[in-house]
Amino acid sequence: MYVMVRCLAICALMCACDARLGQIQNNATGGDAAPGSSSNDGGTDGQMGVAPPDAPLGPWGTPAIISTAADAGDNVDDCTMSSDTLDLLYAVQQQNASTKQLWEMTRASASAAWGTPVERDELNIGTSEESPRLSLDNLTVYYGVDDDIYQATRPAIGEPFGTPTAVTIMNSGTLQKWLAICENDAVMISRSDPTTANMDLFEGTLSGGATTVDTVLNSTSNEISTFLSKDCLTTYFASNRSGSTQIYTSTRPAVGQPWTTPTNAMAPFSSSDGTDNEDPWISVDQRTFVFASIRGGGTTKQLYISTR
Repeated sequence: MYVMVRCLAICALMCACDARLGQIQNNATGGDAAPGSSSNDGGTDGQMGVAPPDAPLGPWGTPAIISTAADAGDNVDDCTMSSDTLDLLYAVQQQNASTKQLWEMTRASASAAWGTPVERDELNIGTSEESPRLSLDNLTVYYGVDDDIYQATRPAIGEPFGTPTAVTIMNSGTLQKWLAICENDAVMISRSDPTTANMDLFEGTLSGGATTVDTVLNSTSNEISTFLSKDCLTTYFASNRSGSTQIYTSTRPAVGQPWTTPTNAMAPFSSSDGTDNEDPWISVDQRTFVFASIRGGGTTKQLYISTR
């Protein structure tokens, strides 16, 4: 009897130790955290907490404004980030101006403050520059110069870009911008469609041009701000089909297969009160979302960031 009682006591002690050890390990890795319980709520100047990479995807945090040091009357939009979320390219339309120029900010980590904005003079070669999108390696930028798509490369993030050149195969003689790139050379572009007199979404390849109109994604209104996920199976874009400009999303099972009917991205990225939301960008890990919006009683577009 004594031996049996002693064995039971030892087993109970070992189980308690194992449970305590498991609790320590979970606390260290975030394993006990409920979805969305990490410190991802909006902070000042667009600084966010960073969730562990293996944490469950929770709800999006309240979008925080990104201070771009623009004048109060400037419109700031056309935002895109590098895949590590440390580099931000965007367009500024100064008050009382009809044109845009590209600017850039970088930061040391996803929770660090943004550095001083730098106007990318080497990219601003025309009357107006807008709608930047980065290649998957973050070293080539595709953007709009007046009515055409241009590209420029750089040796590393944060370094100046080389001389811009026209992406001739994408330029159709009408207005085009927002050239989004994904794997396997696939692209999507927003282009003025002579048959509809709207900005419509077209698909194709970087080597063959974008000539196929996306009949499922397009409406009788304008579709702009196109974004493609790395695997080419999810798109975000903006449209004024509801009467105000809002963000929509769609998916497909494989490249070349039809897109699903677009749905509104919903709060906190879209709204039903007439507030404009556009220029969506989402990180590969689905934890960082950047967009432009007029909200909070403002009268100009500004950049916002949300994480989860």
